[in-house]
Amino acid sequence: MKKNPLGFAVIAIAAMLVACGMDGASTPAESEKPERTVEAPATPTSMQGATCATLPTDVEFGSWKHRSTTHNCLRRLAYKDWPKARAEAAHILTWNIANADLGELIDTLSNYESADAVAEVMRAYGLLDGDGEQETIEYYDEDWEPLTGSDWLLKAGNQFGFDAETGMHPNHHDSLLYDLAALFGDKFADATFAETAPHWESEEPYQLHATLGDQEWNRQAANYGDWYDVSAVLDLINEMAADIDSPNRIIALETGDQTVTVIVGPGQSLVAAAADGLIRPAGADASMQRGKAFEEEFLRRYRIVAE
Repeated sequence: MKKNPLGFAVIAIAAMLVACGMDGASTPAESEKPERTVEAPATPTSMQGATCATLPTDVEFGSWKHRSTTHNCLRRLAYKDWPKARAEAAHILTWNIANADLGELIDTLSNYESADAVAEVMRAYGLLDGDGEQETIEYYDEDWEPLTGSDWLLKAGNQFGFDAETGMHPNHHDSLLYDLAALFGDKFADATFAETAPHWESEEPYQLHATLGDQEWNRQAANYGDWYDVSAVLDLINEMAADIDSPNRIIALETGDQTVTVIVGPGQSLVAAAADGLIRPAGADASMQRGKAFEEEFLRRYRIVAE
């Protein structure tokens, strides 16, 4: 197996994201990007007695490290004092540095009275009773507790994560399809998937083939070197779900790096949870800013029948 040059991979994945409209699904890791220059507030201010909403003195304002440190501080504060964390989150929001995890945490603190309130809404939407295996939170601090929608999905096991870069050729989209199909439980238990890969130096696409019962599906996946065509894989699974009348759909969530996190749940619930800010679909920000267009795009792309 021969890995393609990194330069080709980066160009390829950028083209994929533009073409698929999933710009949050797989991008170079933030820790590997050049530090983003963000201008500090004209009049440096922080809340009196604040724990987290304080301007940094040892790192660049708005840098990846600054955002990460602020996010972790807010999480710890929310465990102890949710109202105080909410007040500080509102102040941090004015700095205009929130994205990915920090943005989700600020949205959660702003819109919900507690972590349990988040879980209650997620459970009512049917998003915490999926068919995935429950995740073990062993790679977090011992004091980790779920706060945001993503946290509750992780604890419930109703999501799956992978790296968009495979580091090999062929990419084995078929293996990824089997992993994603497992999130649909018995509905896809008898599904089969196959991949026909092009030569690693070729620009020809992959050919994906799926069967379930007496139905067959075929789809091309772009050849992005040692990167998955994430959009093609998710669209194939959703096409199958729609054709067998499953109410569930699979979507990618915003991660802020080249990893991909997906969630499976009732299509209408995914739309509602995204509108409520409980989940952050990859590449959905622009649509959300357009208001009604957000819901319409979801219904169209994921073949969800409007109620």
